[in-house]
Amino acid sequence: MKCKDCRFWLARTGDVLNDGVGECRRYAARPLVEADDVERSPVSPFTAWPLTLDDQFCGDFASRKSVSWV
Repeated sequence: MKCKDCRFWLARTGDVLNDGVGECRRYAARPLVEADDVERSPVSPFTAWPLTLDDQFCGDFASRKSVSWV
């Protein structure tokens, strides 16, 4: 029951730094606001899915194998 086996998890690709990292898409993307490192003032808000590692898990796991697309 790890993220990599969950139907809601989407692996990031295209960069060695993304190996084993993915987005949990169980719920809608959440709004985030980051602080500017130089002035510590907020920058424009954006939305993002939570990032998880492929070997993590949660209580909302749903197996990819149990999905039947008819």
